Amino acid sequence: MRNSSTTVSFLNSHFLMDQDDLEGKSQAERLEALYQISSRLGSTLDLQELLNLVIDSVIQLTGAERGFIVLIDEWGSLQTMAARFLDDTEITDNEIPVSRTIVQRVVSTGESVVTSNAQDDPRFGDRASVIGYQFRSIMCAPLKARGKVSGAVFVDNRLMSGVFNDDDLDLLVTFANQAAMAIDNAQLFQQTDQELNRRVEELTLFQSIDRELHKSLDMQQTLDLVLNWAVRLTDAEWGAVGLIEKNEARISAERILLVFSYEGDEENSLQGNKIPLDHPTVSSVLQTEDTVHIRQTSPAESLGDNAGFAQLAVPIRLDGKVIGIIILESNYSTRFADGDIDFANRLSDRAAVAVGNSRLYLRLQKAIEARNTFISLMTHELRIPLTSIRGYADLLARQLVGPLTDQQSNFIEIIRRNISRMSGLISDLSDINRMEANRMALDIYNFDMSTAIDEVVNRFRTDIEAKQQTLSVELPATPVHARADYAKTTQVLGNLVSNAYRYTPEGGQVTIKLTSGVENEEYLRVEVIDNGLGMNETELARALEMFFRSENPEVREQAGWGLGLSVADMLVRRMRGRLVLESKPDQGTRAIVFLPQANVMR
Repeated sequence: MRNSSTTVSFLNSHFLMDQDDLEGKSQAERLEALYQISSRLGSTLDLQELLNLVIDSVIQLTGAERGFIVLIDEWGSLQTMAARFLDDTEITDNEIPVSRTIVQRVVSTGESVVTSNAQDDPRFGDRASVIGYQFRSIMCAPLKARGKVSGAVFVDNRLMSGVFNDDDLDLLVTFANQAAMAIDNAQLFQQTDQELNRRVEELTLFQSIDRELHKSLDMQQTLDLVLNWAVRLTDAEWGAVGLIEKNEARISAERILLVFSYEGDEENSLQGNKIPLDHPTVSSVLQTEDTVHIRQTSPAESLGDNAGFAQLAVPIRLDGKVIGIIILESNYSTRFADGDIDFANRLSDRAAVAVGNSRLYLRLQKAIEARNTFISLMTHELRIPLTSIRGYADLLARQLVGPLTDQQSNFIEIIRRNISRMSGLISDLSDINRMEANRMALDIYNFDMSTAIDEVVNRFRTDIEAKQQTLSVELPATPVHARADYAKTTQVLGNLVSNAYRYTPEGGQVTIKLTSGVENEEYLRVEVIDNGLGMNETELARALEMFFRSENPEVREQAGWGLGLSVADMLVRRMRGRLVLESKPDQGTRAIVFLPQANVMR
């Protein structure tokens, strides 16, 4: 116990009388002193400070040699909370203690006690503690607040008999009643303050738990984290988390509780166990859809070898259904604390969200896998007939099987253009498939960026000139080398230039501009600029989405699948660069590609 605070010292010096003065005072003067002291009981809500103030006041009011305050703790045991001598010094553990016999009697009956000589008092004279410690003058009054006895005030004088009388006891009882209310208020304040601190700590803890749970979408890892938190932060010795699944091993496909995660003795691990739903604890949770707390488990209820100890089973609910159970068992006690039960329930709510996310992710992965398998098969099957069609179209175009009329030549050219479109679509779908499956291999090396630009310009020069557009290229005076995949770089620039000239009216302008040493000289920048149709803010926000196309009729007039920009963006990001779009309606679009520059040391 700590020393009396500044508040106590202040009160002692201003309101408390010393022993010599007290003996000569009249009853009226003592009551006045009691009033003054009582009026100060509300000056602090610090429990220990208040207890020291109360016991010092009691000693001075009664003329006692020593004083004790004993309170009933949450488990119903008596705990000495303040113990002082007349000179305000604390009584240490190795000094003569309070008479537990008398205090227990007062607390049990709620009636105060005074004795002028405990040695001769027939009520206590045969008590070993009274005889052994030679207690003589004793008073003890209960502390009553809100209709309950919360403890007692005990004062004594071991040297002298006849120190206390009934008037002294009345004074003590009066003061004890007032002190009890002040102590009760301080305890409530302390409990509220502690509860608030616990709540803040718990919220901070759950923030950490949420971050950890949302880092992983793997079901096993998610449930491992949930169980680890549950066992660590409760009185559980071990635990298990199970989800309700179909028992595929049986023809009937009956449902079971499949244990995904186990925390405890590895030799007796339950992980992978299939627990029938008629297991007593599991059945009880499913029937009540609520937490089950068993204080002494039977062999049938315990999942391990912990029969006779506490078990806590908390349902994991998702969309109003119980999808799993967190089961905790303890060898330390026959009950879980209320705080542990509340924590486990709040944790199960978070577990449900995490499990739901994991299941959605698993379904998404299966859907992506099915889609990738379909695209892979489709692109493979389409390439075979498309190659054949291209071959025969080329034979006809070269008139190797006979002369063609002008109309026939036009038809063959239309066929060849649509073959190119189909080839481009198949190539784009194949690239997306490989990138999403992380199966696209890149050939990264240093190359002159102007070479890639020249290749793209030569590829589209004829088409651009056919629309009577102007194509200009702006290059630095010295070569600029990129560190990227050359083929993928030309594919990206090709997609951007294709979009630029197709969505720019006849007579428009298309510009390709190369700049070196941007963003701390780590990147080069290639801009493809047009003065065509442009995009509004809504269209610009969705421009990189797969299969997105503007509803603008002039855009819809142009053939396309809405894949060019999304493929370009994905390829650039895989090469550790980025694609930025700037656009305004009827003013054109600027596509900016940032790629790592080769002459930067990394």
